[in-house]
Amino acid sequence: HRVITDMAVMGFDTNTHSATLVSLHPLARLEDVVENTGFPLKIPREVPPTPLPSQEELRLLREEIDPTGVYLR
Repeated sequence: HRVITDMAVMGFDTNTHSATLVSLHPLARLEDVVENTGFPLKIPREVPPTPLPSQEELRLLREEIDPTGVYLR
């Protein structure tokens, strides 16, 4: 299971009900993610950056998933 926020991607273990930071979005700071997360978050030693979306993924988001720009600005 994954939760994608405006700062990071988090993984959730349904057996232990724990959350782990999976990746950090460009320009996001680890301190801000921890401060703005309302539950305990496991932080691995190395947190990779979140990969940027491909051109096709951006097209899908802008043209098919959110064409009116409700979520994407």
